[in-house]
Amino acid sequence: MKRLTLFLCSIMLAAVACSSTKELSTTSTETVKSGKKFTLSMKSNPSTGYRWVWANRAEAAADSVSYEFVADENKSKMMGAGGTDTWTFKAKAEGADSLVFLYVRPWDKETAPADSMVFHFKVK
Repeated sequence: MKRLTLFLCSIMLAAVACSSTKELSTTSTETVKSGKKFTLSMKSNPSTGYRWVWANRAEAAADSVSYEFVADENKSKMMGAGGTDTWTFKAKAEGADSLVFLYVRPWDKETAPADSMVFHFKVK
């Protein structure tokens, strides 16, 4: 029984190590291995009409794999609570690059972005 438990634990640890993603920060340049996934998280409130838009998609050294919005815990049950946008990317080309995000109302082309975020990374 001990051997089976040890074997199952080692499989679970290997699965976590293989599937983990790296979270990038706006305050430093992170290194990502080519072909590996990494995530970006940004506070957001879609009920205001604003959303994070990936501004330099065409020339980026990464492909978007998934996007998810998770609402903050809302104990007061108020409508329009904010949350977190999480984008997952896969590094595709070696070299230094940045991902630029603008917090905009996509239909409002005349108003400047309410916020922007730049994530710097190197792919090796």
